Amino acid sequence: LLQVREGLATVLTLAGSASKTGIEIVGEARNGIEATQKAHLLQPEVMVVDMETPELDGYALTRRIKAEQPAMRLILLSIHDDVEVQQLARAAGADGFITKGERIEHLLQAVIGNRSTTQSSEGEKS
Repeated sequence: LLQVREGLATVLTLAGSASKTGIEIVGEARNGIEATQKAHLLQPEVMVVDMETPELDGYALTRRIKAEQPAMRLILLSIHDDVEVQQLARAAGADGFITKGERIEHLLQAVIGNRSTTQSSEGEKS
């Protein structure tokens, strides 16, 4: 899990620098409990949350953070790309949903907020 977090942080930082979006990684968490604490402490504009986060899954984490900080944007990241998972993520309060394996540009666009972050009904992927 640490390698994935570090890799994601590196990719977002590099992509943000290359595209001049000003993305700054302000924190990382090992599990959902720590993510909730850091969200409260660091007050980021956007959080990218893995649906399979230990100790508090992506749905529960999203509901908890949105209850405390409704303006914070939460992008859920999952290996599952079916419509039901996306609907559950939205119902929990997620502002976006990205499937692992999508192009990094889609994640970058979701983070900066210039794109609808759910896939089209045809299941479009690039």
